[in-house]
Amino acid sequence: MSGKPNATACPGCGKSSNGSDRFCTGCGTALAAAPIPDASLEAAGTAIPRSPRPAEPQPVQPLTQAACRSDRRAPALPIVGVTILAVVIAIALYASGVFGSSGKSHPNVPSTATTPATTATVPPPSASTTTSTATNALPPTNPGPTTTLRTYLQELGSGRERAAFSSMSANYRHKNPSWVTEREEAHPQIKLISIGTANYFAGAAAVPVEFYGRDKFPSHGSDTQCRLFNGAITMVHVGSQWQYEPAASHLVAVVVPPGSANCPG
Repeated sequence: MSGKPNATACPGCGKSSNGSDRFCTGCGTALAAAPIPDASLEAAGTAIPRSPRPAEPQPVQPLTQAACRSDRRAPALPIVGVTILAVVIAIALYASGVFGSSGKSHPNVPSTATTPATTATVPPPSASTTTSTATNALPPTNPGPTTTLRTYLQELGSGRERAAFSSMSANYRHKNPSWVTEREEAHPQIKLISIGTANYFAGAAAVPVEFYGRDKFPSHGSDTQCRLFNGAITMVHVGSQWQYEPAASHLVAVVVPPGSANCPG
């Protein structure tokens, strides 16, 4: 051991060995490992960078039954949202097609669907109602109340009393059987001024009229004074014909001074 650097004594035989020997050359006993000279970069003053430790893997959590159910239900929310959006768009398109057409007929919707059906109350015919309304309500061959009244006055003023009598109501004819004879004796004179439009009500019509009238000859029940008649004559609808009903008529007679140019005869 004296002359060898880093000499090591064998624990078996005591023989000195070199510091680099790992076994005794005399007996073969294993020697203690000599320290290895520090030849690292750290000894030379150079720091060796340390590599970062790799991240430890996280433990995998086992899947539970609740997690599986939640994973399966998750896609249902987007599907429901898309479905609701599609329904809203369809309703908007339908509403714009039906209610946004400004009264125009939709090709698949009856024109009555765009206009709410309403029941209008039809007022009773006024005095401005035309006589064609009554004519249309009857067969075309039958005259209306205004035409019937005009014919009656023309026949009465032209000597056709019996024809005029037939245009009067059955009730009046039954109560006045001598009317034709008395009118023939008096020989009525009529000057028609105007006949207005019929005003219809239940089974009858009121016809406004204005005319001058007088009897030419004095007789039983005659009146030779000239008078202006103004008011409404009632015409009743019997079967398919209109008849004059004197008992329900409202005429006002005003005496005209003698010699008036409006008086007939």
